Amino acid sequence: YIEMNTLGKSAENRKLPASYNHSASQKDRKLGARKEKRFELWLKNSQFFPDKSFDKTTGWNEMDYVSDCKTIYIELKGRRCNKYDYDTTMIGHNKYIKARKLIMKGFKVYFFFSFRDRVCFYPVPIMLPSAVDIRDGGTWRRGCDEVKKHLYIPVGLLYDVKDFPSIRYFNEFLLNRDY
Repeated sequence: YIEMNTLGKSAENRKLPASYNHSASQKDRKLGARKEKRFELWLKNSQFFPDKSFDKTTGWNEMDYVSDCKTIYIELKGRRCNKYDYDTTMIGHNKYIKARKLIMKGFKVYFFFSFRDRVCFYPVPIMLPSAVDIRDGGTWRRGCDEVKKHLYIPVGLLYDVKDFPSIRYFNEFLLNRDY
């Protein structure tokens, strides 16, 4: 049984996925909730985004957080692996489509990945580099086929948050790096 108000307004009229009540889905949602709680504490207490506070979006939205002045959007993905366990990490293509629309309107969008050993981020570009692959992928471990289009981002393109005291330092790094 699912109490609809726990899903948020945008989910009230949506059909729940076939895998929603599967035990693996319940474990995944619990992992996601734990990762979100830790991330929200970090977001609140760190100076990574100085002078910004973030609100958690409600329901099943493509982006998890929006800054108080609505200039930055963040999507957080929890991972059960370490950063370098695989060559790439995946994120739904629908997340990139939404991010691209936001970028075209002048917003900044970041995908954050909470791995077991570190938290990383990917500043979403309007045009994906050729190293990022788009192909079908997903899982069957939740009792049904959950395959869809995903971005496969090489982990070498992800930045560790611990390497940058703030997004300003990161932006300076981008401006001053040699290609």
